[in-house]
Formats: sequence, structure tokens, C-alpha cells
Amino acid sequence: MNRNVERKACENLSAAGTLANLEDPCPNAATTRAYYAAYQAVWSRLAPGVNDVPEVRPGVRYYKHDEVGSLAQDRRVLDRDLVLLFEDLREARVKADYFVDDCTQADALEHVQNAKVIVESLLGEGYRDDQ
Repeated sequence: MNRNVERKACENLSAAGTLANLEDPCPNAATTRAYYAAYQAVWSRLAPGVNDVPEVRPGVRYYKHDEVGSLAQDRRVLDRDLVLLFEDLREARVKADYFVDDCTQADALEHVQNAKVIVESLLGEGYRDDQ
């Protein structure tokens, strides 16, 4: 387990919830943070230490986003249902970051809830209870 990455997952989940629930919400930013919360929770279970993470270029280590879902399923980090949820979040993050159409607040709230399901399934229920 990588405690630093776990902390980042919780930080992103908290930020996503805050951004989605503002009086003037930021649904695109909330969706992106929700995805990264799930991504980092998965990362924390894929690699026990930083040197177990693939080096994509000198000094830079991370899992390629389009490979994480299948890798998590192959290593039995996520079951099929959670992989589908994760892949939906990944696609939502791409929409939030790069598409002309915005995510809605309702979309963002759903993405935050889905990320929370993934984070809690990996780090424990109520791991971050401020959502």
C-alpha cells in the first residue's frame, strides 16, 4: 500500500465533493477530481511501493490511464462492476477536460458518488467520512 497515494485519493475525493456542492458549482473540476480520487485509490492497490509503478519517462512514474481498468481487473484489485464504474469515470474526466459541452452539477454529483464507491471499496468504508 502506498499511503501517499491513498492520501491523494482522499484529498481529491474531498475536493470533488466540495466543488460539486458549491453554491456556484464547478462540475467539470469536480468530475476531474472524482476521477483522480478513484485512479489514485486503484494505484495505491496496484503498487505497494513507488518503484513498482511503471516509469513512463525518466523520473516520471504513473499508470497509463487507458490501461488502469484492465490492469486492476487482471490483478483482482477491482471486480468487473467496479472496472465499469472506473471506466465511466475516466470517460467523464475526458469530457470534463476536453469536450466543448460541460458536465452538469447532477453529473458531477453522480461522479463523486461513484468515485466514493471505488475509494471506499479499496481503502475501506468511511475511509474519508467528510463527503
